[in-house]
Amino acid sequence: MPNLRLEVIVPKEGIADVPRLMRVVENTLNEQAVAVRQQFLNTVETWNHRPVFLIRKSPGVREIFTTDKIYAYVSQGTRPHVIRPKNAKALHFFRTGFRAKSRVRMISRSNKGATATKDETYTQLVHHPGTQAREFAETIQEMWQKELPTQLQRAIDTEFRK
Repeated sequence: MPNLRLEVIVPKEGIADVPRLMRVVENTLNEQAVAVRQQFLNTVETWNHRPVFLIRKSPGVREIFTTDKIYAYVSQGTRPHVIRPKNAKALHFFRTGFRAKSRVRMISRSNKGATATKDETYTQLVHHPGTQAREFAETIQEMWQKELPTQLQRAIDTEFRK
């Protein structure tokens, strides 16, 4: 499932007030984890099905994750596969007019999308071509690997200038 891990490694040598430094690091990680979680929530803002994103805390580490399978299908993509009816004699769907709510590697509020409403079809099976991965977790992780050191340094500088 999509998972983002923020981890800080702080050198212990040459720092006079390690507990104070660790408080700054922990507080900054908490704030940044909430911001990362919000970015994940933005990717599903217009979904009818709303995945839950959690923050797991341990010293120097914050993990932002979901166990939602549908989110994993969208974020990680799917391989080509066959779809068959489960509780009906046939599949019923519309073939044209669909527009996805998200785009690959775009971390922004999801758009309204469009539901397919043309070319009504009934069939016994569909050879689905698969879904292109949106790569939400990878994109967010790349953004925060650049941003987190700056945020941490700013918080440390502010605290130790007092």
